[in-house]
Amino acid sequence: MKVGIDPPIFLPNFNRAEFFFKPAVLAAAVAGEMFQKNKAAKTVRPAAEAAAAEYGCSVVSLSFVREKDGPVLKLVIDGDDLSLDTCADVSSKFSEWLDAHEKDIPFDGYVLEVSSPGPERPLVTREDFERFIGKTALIITKNKAADGRKRYLGRIKAVGAETVTVYVEKESAEFALEFTNISKARLEYEF
Repeated sequence: MKVGIDPPIFLPNFNRAEFFFKPAVLAAAVAGEMFQKNKAAKTVRPAAEAAAAEYGCSVVSLSFVREKDGPVLKLVIDGDDLSLDTCADVSSKFSEWLDAHEKDIPFDGYVLEVSSPGPERPLVTREDFERFIGKTALIITKNKAADGRKRYLGRIKAVGAETVTVYVEKESAEFALEFTNISKARLEYEF
């Protein structure tokens, strides 16, 4: 966190001495604020999904993040004919809904950003893994395997009810990774 760049955050029951001697207190408060905003982002997700579906797209992710210039509501969409115009159309439609329900939304003072996932698309749901069977992905697990590894770069071979199987070419080996143990996953751009 860069002190002096962001506007001040006013917190109820804020103890100034505690802040100066325990910076983790402010960090926890900001993290709590972002958690509440991401929880609130989930409440508007159905409207984002409806706006995306109207243009033949689906929602990859919706989150509220704090950036240098202020809070941003990030909507990432995907679809077969995704273009800049489609992102603009979805943005307009979703923005109309947000404006109409302004009093019901527990956060304000944000910028709406609608984008495509790009070539290194995040893999979030089981359906994402199924859709990209045969593609190269980077999967990072929450816990280390017996050999100490947490990163798997390989082709998605199969998707089961509880696991995804990845073939790592460098090792000529397949690994079955449990969905509950996956921390992050994304497609890896192939040249």
